[in-house]
Amino acid sequence: MDFKHPLLVVEDLDRAKQFYWEVLGLQVILDFGANVTLTGGICLQTRETWETFLEAVCRRFWESEMSVAETAVRMDVPEHFVRSCMQ
Repeated sequence: MDFKHPLLVVEDLDRAKQFYWEVLGLQVILDFGANVTLTGGICLQTRETWETFLEAVCRRFWESEMSVAETAVRMDVPEHFVRSCMQ
């Protein structure tokens, strides 16, 4: 298995892009607004959109009648996270 395109979740995308440019010289090669890819394959995504994505996936598994425990294992998240998505 190859490790490609690690995703880092950040609070402030502009500040993160500036940091990776100034410290590591990485440039933005794809910009989708709340998600960007830098040279070298590193991806940055805002925390808000990442959490929204995780909640949507959680709900999809729940709606397919997976239990809280099954959903937690499938997503590799704690059960309390799965329960919080159901509220």
